[in-house]
Parts: sequence; structure tokens; C-alpha cells
Amino acid sequence: MKIIETVVSAFQQNARLVINTNDQNRAFWVDPGDEAERLIELAEDNGANVEAILLTHGHVDHIGDARVLADHYKVPLIGPDEADKLFFESLAETCRQYGLPVKASFLPDRWTQHGETLELAGLSLDVVHAPGHSPGHMMFLHAPSKIALVGDVIFMQSIGRTDLPGGDHATLLQSIKRELWHLDGWRLLCGHGASTNIEDEKQLNPFLQGL
Repeated sequence: MKIIETVVSAFQQNARLVINTNDQNRAFWVDPGDEAERLIELAEDNGANVEAILLTHGHVDHIGDARVLADHYKVPLIGPDEADKLFFESLAETCRQYGLPVKASFLPDRWTQHGETLELAGLSLDVVHAPGHSPGHMMFLHAPSKIALVGDVIFMQSIGRTDLPGGDHATLLQSIKRELWHLDGWRLLCGHGASTNIEDEKQLNPFLQGL
């Protein structure tokens, strides 16, 4: 498995192209929040055969160009838990509020549920509900490689903000302890900034002390 990361938009959000190099470069995008044309070119340059678009949660910086890419590739757009539905329905208005180019509201082709396994591009991903940053936030775990796509649940020495609609600080900390605490040896791919691991975060993350 090869993961190509590129930063998009003024929000400095990590869009990721996951490529199954053992199976004809079958691939999927995770959180393509903006700059669709550049993302399409990046996939072409790497010979990726994109089969799906996957979203960790519904905030504008993560979903902005997801429908554009899904329509371009004619592939399924797979969302988080349905609890984030409001963010998708209000995408256009959110763009106006932030002074961004307006992107049409949309809904995913399907939602995901905690405990299911997604089979994408020949790879198996365990789906984990981790609310707190947003009500429907999902993480996607690839056990064979010990890689977790954690979105905005946790960052290097920080955590996702909880002051947006549906956010809750205590809930986010509970999600981190319940779903990430046991992932020793895993690489956590965050929605913003560098990747990290739970061992370092237990020691160095000021938000997690005393959990």
C-alpha cells in the first residue's frame, strides 16, 4: 500500500491518495477537501485507478471537492456516520460564511457505520466511530499495515477543535481513549499536520494528560 499526501486549501488539510500497489494500482481518495484539478493530476501522475472517495467527517475543509472527484471518476462517494448529515446539507452556506468559493451541497452515496469493514481497492478498512470533533466522525483502520486514518480526532500534540456545531470536548477525549489508546505501534494519519503515534501522544499531548 502506498499513501500519497498533499495539503489543500487555506485550511492546510491533508488529502490522501491510497494506492494498492499489489493490485493494479487500485486506489481511493480520503478527504479531498479542495483543489480537485490538482488532485486529479496527482492521481494520473501516479498511475492510480481511483475507485472511491472516502470521507472521515463532514466539515467543509474535508468534503469540499469530494462530489467533484466522485463525478469525475464516476465512483461511489462514501461518507462518515449519518450524524454528520447537516454539514453536507449546509455546505454551500458554510462556504459563504467562510468567504470561500461556493460549492454545491450534496450527500454521500452511502454512510458508514461503526464496526463495519469497508473493502476498497482490494484493501480492508475497519470503520470506527469517534465523535467529539463532529457527531459522525469516523476513523478508518488498515490492520495489516497498522495505519489509521484518524481525520481530525487527534493531531501531533493536539486534538480536534470542539467548538463547532455538534462538537464536545469530553466526548472527543472519550473517543480517543476508547478507540486509539490500544493502538500501540500504529501510525496515525491526521487531517492536518504531521502523522503521529499514540505512544508519543500519551506522553507529549497536553490534552491527554490524566486520561
